Amino acid sequence: MRAVLQRVVQASVDVNGQQISKIGQGLCVLIGLSVSDTTADLDYMVKKLLSVKVFDSQTVAEGETADLSTPNKGWAKSVVDIGGEILCVSQFTLYGHVLKGSKPDFHQSMKSDTSRAMYHDFLERLRKAYKAEKIKDGEFGAMMLVNIANDGPVTLELDSRKFEYLPTTPDPKAAKKAIHAVAKKGGIDSKLGTQQSTPVLAPATLADSTDKP
Repeated sequence: MRAVLQRVVQASVDVNGQQISKIGQGLCVLIGLSVSDTTADLDYMVKKLLSVKVFDSQTVAEGETADLSTPNKGWAKSVVDIGGEILCVSQFTLYGHVLKGSKPDFHQSMKSDTSRAMYHDFLERLRKAYKAEKIKDGEFGAMMLVNIANDGPVTLELDSRKFEYLPTTPDPKAAKKAIHAVAKKGGIDSKLGTQQSTPVLAPATLADSTDKP
């Protein structure tokens, strides 16, 4: 499961010219699901999104007053600490790649019929872990216009899996063998062509659930 997190002063989603969702200060998060994701990936991402510290120490919840008598420190508060909102937007293209040719390949993205249910499961877990009224959503599968007022800008890429590079090799046969080995573990598409000295990212193991932000 992948997420592109952006610290925002506001963000919104329009569908067919109509605004369907909007938040103020908080996080706008683009969410992508892969074919190998499970509920463990959902739980990892919920924990990480709510705990990652991307706000300054003087950032406060709406209606509160910041303590200006102390130095402002960066990366001190999470979205929960400031009572911020979260706008989630489903985006299967986060698992696209152009390792071969110029047309994006989305074989590692979870199919829509399965990902729809898992994405909504993720939203429910996020609402239960935080405050339901603070979690907003786009429209799954729709063509959306996402308006993001990035504050900073601050953008982070999160992934529920640890990644490793396949060793580069001048031997095409050895490279192909290495790619097939990773594919058997649920990694990249085994049908991908191989190129010499081309690093290929592949999921290894689920990130440690005790990993601190």
